[in-house]
Amino acid sequence: MGSEQLAAIKLLADSTAQAQQQMMQMFMKFMQDQQSTPKTANKVDIVNMLNGRIPTFSHNPEDGMTFDNWYGRYAIIIDKEGGDMEEEEKARFIVSKLGNKESELFRNHILPDVPEKVALKETIEMLSKLFDETKSLSLRRYEFLTIKTDGPPNKEYTALVKSMFNRTKWDQVTNDSIQCLVYICGLNIEYRLRAMRELENKPGMKVAELADTLEAALKIRSEGALIGSSPLAVQAVNKSQQKSSPNHSKGKKTFSSSTKPGSTSPSAACYLCGGMHWRKDCTLPKTTVCNKCKKTGHLAKVCKNKKETQTNNVVYIGHSSTGNGDKIHVTVNINDIPIKMIVDTGAEATLISYNDYEKLNRPKLVTPSINLRAANHSSIPIKGQLNCNFSINDRKGFGHCYVTDTPSLLGMDWMGKDPLICDQIRQSFINAVSQDLTAPRRTLEAKLHASFPDVFKDGLGLCNKAKAAIHLKPESKPIFRKARPVAYAALPKVTTELDRLVARGIITPTEYSDFATPIVVVDKKDGSIRMCADFSTGLNDAIETHHYPLPTAEAIFSTLNGGKFFTQIDLAEAYLQIEVEEESKKMLTINTHLGLFYYNRMPFGVKTAPAIFQQVVDTMIAGLQGVAAYMDDLIICGSTIEEHNQRLHELFNRIEDYGFRVKAAKCAFLQP
Repeated sequence: MGSEQLAAIKLLADSTAQAQQQMMQMFMKFMQDQQSTPKTANKVDIVNMLNGRIPTFSHNPEDGMTFDNWYGRYAIIIDKEGGDMEEEEKARFIVSKLGNKESELFRNHILPDVPEKVALKETIEMLSKLFDETKSLSLRRYEFLTIKTDGPPNKEYTALVKSMFNRTKWDQVTNDSIQCLVYICGLNIEYRLRAMRELENKPGMKVAELADTLEAALKIRSEGALIGSSPLAVQAVNKSQQKSSPNHSKGKKTFSSSTKPGSTSPSAACYLCGGMHWRKDCTLPKTTVCNKCKKTGHLAKVCKNKKETQTNNVVYIGHSSTGNGDKIHVTVNINDIPIKMIVDTGAEATLISYNDYEKLNRPKLVTPSINLRAANHSSIPIKGQLNCNFSINDRKGFGHCYVTDTPSLLGMDWMGKDPLICDQIRQSFINAVSQDLTAPRRTLEAKLHASFPDVFKDGLGLCNKAKAAIHLKPESKPIFRKARPVAYAALPKVTTELDRLVARGIITPTEYSDFATPIVVVDKKDGSIRMCADFSTGLNDAIETHHYPLPTAEAIFSTLNGGKFFTQIDLAEAYLQIEVEEESKKMLTINTHLGLFYYNRMPFGVKTAPAIFQQVVDTMIAGLQGVAAYMDDLIICGSTIEEHNQRLHELFNRIEDYGFRVKAAKCAFLQP
């Protein structure tokens, strides 16, 4: 082989090696492009995949659906499947899975920031706080201990027990907490609720301390005839206050959240009518009949008759006290045996006569969990409780009925299983109340507008009989909170609302205050806004509680017993009709983008406002027959139209005397 051939072979080998090297470089570049270029596209695929596997979060604490539970369920999917996503991308993905209401609340909460600027850790912390359990931990533990099922054991009940146990954080419960919860479970409803409040306010309380607290409350109640702490005093304004503020303080009483020494008003409510005055000044007629014990000389709400058991397990039966009239009968199959029963819409429970019980071959009875009362409050003896299967018009159910000496009655608890019976009853009710009250109602409204024009005037009323006073706790200090940022689009509306409140005398601008509370702005359906002060930021914890009981449903129903015609009166803007004492106004200062303003009228959101307002209204209606009040809603009843109208005129005389105004659009006159 010559030198020329060797040179040619060498040249060919070099060119081949160079081509292979270029080929390898091109291959390596191709592999790098395959690894880097699709990565962005893969993130889109990852988000799409996560969207398909993870449902939208909707806050539903009643069913245990909090953000912590939702995130705990899907966090592992987000971390593993979205491993290539940055933390900012994960945060944006989590926010995108919020429902409409939840997303709007979160975005408003972080204003003026936007979700894109909030880190992943901060986003999860905020969502956990915003969408947590609405019930306290003590209440959830109590509900877990008292969970029951009306039917046989099943998987749903088992799952419910496990779910509620998971929400109670039972691994963190202390021995003291267990003892307190068991103690509370054994109390009746009246003291159970108060005990729950005490335990929520002080979770580490011991059972002996809890018992002492309740015993002290019981002692105070027996002495003051009021639920809760010591009764409130209605304090007269002293002479120096009358001189300093003659236009507002003369002749007014102060409803205070604490009783001051030297007060000229009684320390407890009148034991005849419940009003805050001395017994000698009570105007209640001696012939007044108590709707509770049927004795004369006092009202049902202050009745001390011990024969009426105050318990939550009393069930009323309407048939036992009604006369004979047209009755609806229906055949109900109880344990596959037909039983003829009377449909009774006044019965809260289903009863079965002893004769019909024998037709069922006398199945086993259990101890009843309720007491039965007739409409006239007389007791109905119960022989036992029967748990059984039943069917009405081929609609099956499981429930319990009570064996008594009364006729067999189909109560509302079973009746709801059959829409046909409900429709038949509804039609009978329509026929029963078909009396046309249009003309009498128009006549009544015209007379009221003519007789009491000031009560129906537009604008804000002013109570001239009482003022609201707020007292700080002994060791409390002033709390000043900065103004919260308001969305730029909402600034004109907030400014307009502040100007409106100043023009009406509800608030007054001030340059200095030791107290300040931020405001909360909520949009209304009509496009306007509702502006509220957020006193939960500190003031409510710093002021004394106003101990005055709100009326119970039983007390209201007792007052309205026997009524056939009703009227509902709505006091316009409720709390704002009560003026605030001068020394209490600076505590009610709000901090806004326009500066500081203090309230001249009692605002919503102050923890003492409901009790103070209820006390004023109860004092106003004291002695009136057939009149009940719950906050700003007044209900008047009468057995006849004439009696109803007379009582309504007496109430309007009181409303006019107190300086209140009503909102006619929300009133309902002469309803059957």
